[in-house]
Amino acid sequence: MNRNLVIIYAYIMLECRLSLEEASRIFHIDKDTLKNNFNLTIFPKEILEALEYLEFEATNYDLDNKRGLFKANLYVRRLRKILAKPKGEERGQELEALVNDLKGPDIRFVLEKNTIGVLYTKEEKEQILKYRLKFKLPGKRMEELFHISNESIIRWERKLPECELKTRLEILRRFLNNSYKGPRSRK
Repeated sequence: MNRNLVIIYAYIMLECRLSLEEASRIFHIDKDTLKNNFNLTIFPKEILEALEYLEFEATNYDLDNKRGLFKANLYVRRLRKILAKPKGEERGQELEALVNDLKGPDIRFVLEKNTIGVLYTKEEKEQILKYRLKFKLPGKRMEELFHISNESIIRWERKLPECELKTRLEILRRFLNNSYKGPRSRK
């Protein structure tokens, strides 16, 4: 498979929270072929870990993903439409726009705000939490990258209404707590 296509497929899976079975059905690729392509060394470590967690989530928790499947079909249709065009600058720009869209909203706005006493809107908090889920970022890593304390993230998760995002974040928190290796501080 084409290296760039594999990367786009990975981003579609992360954005739409697709299991390997769902992805292989939507992409019309054998499940084993798809899995073998994801084991290549073309991905940064963070993306590979996010894909591994996504597979854990999909195999161990039965969550309704109708919305994710619908979004994935739209992305695949858009990708096929772009790939049907002749190679050129316009096609490259459209592929780049698709990849940027799949990477998700830019949350660098967090870095532009003052880190002391920052107030985020409900939408900004939700964007940050979705980004955390998508890329399987532990609280300490969120603190390092975006200067958002783990306590704030926990508070935001608790204040979410009962929804799919809250459920998936709880699964992520349990996974990260169970897979943590190292000293734990007592507060």
